[in-house]
Amino acid sequence: MTGPLLARSYFGQDYELEAVTTLAAAARDHWKLPFGAGAMELAAVMRVALGERDVDLSEITAAIQGEAHTFSLMTASELRGWNETEVNRLVAKAEAVAFKKSWAPHIAR
Repeated sequence: MTGPLLARSYFGQDYELEAVTTLAAAARDHWKLPFGAGAMELAAVMRVALGERDVDLSEITAAIQGEAHTFSLMTASELRGWNETEVNRLVAKAEAVAFKKSWAPHIAR
């Protein structure tokens, strides 16, 4: 997911845990996930994106976390009917917030 921004856009401020689990299961069932993330792993990453502090991601690899963000975005955008313009707007907004918080990605070579 483009982190908290997408999570809040999709779920809203007052969300039910069941809604997170449902989206995680939909992502798992709809896509062939390259790193094989399960619904519980996907849901855990989404819950952290929603700001939950008591979720432990220490056993979830960076590859699975990236997979969770990417395929959650794809699933949410399909379910909400977001077009490419809307997804690009969300990504641009998320990038602006990340850069404002001093995020410095590695430069591709």
